[in-house]
Amino acid sequence: MTLFTKKGCKKCSYIKKQIPSHLNVKTYDVQTAEGLAELAYLELVPTAEKALPILVHGEKIITGAININREILRYSLGASV
Repeated sequence: MTLFTKKGCKKCSYIKKQIPSHLNVKTYDVQTAEGLAELAYLELVPTAEKALPILVHGEKIITGAININREILRYSLGASV
């Protein structure tokens, strides 16, 4: 799983706190060169301009704190791989 966030984003901070420590989630700050490069590689710059945070889980692109929180919960409970 890959999570795109930015500093100062309340929803991003909330989601980062919701991620269980046992999950392997790579987090990128879209305000850094590395984060922006990864965002561009995945062709998600237009999405990030409209909504953050963004979670990439396999082929799924999930936006919105509530939707991301649901996906993290499903995955951490083993209902979604």
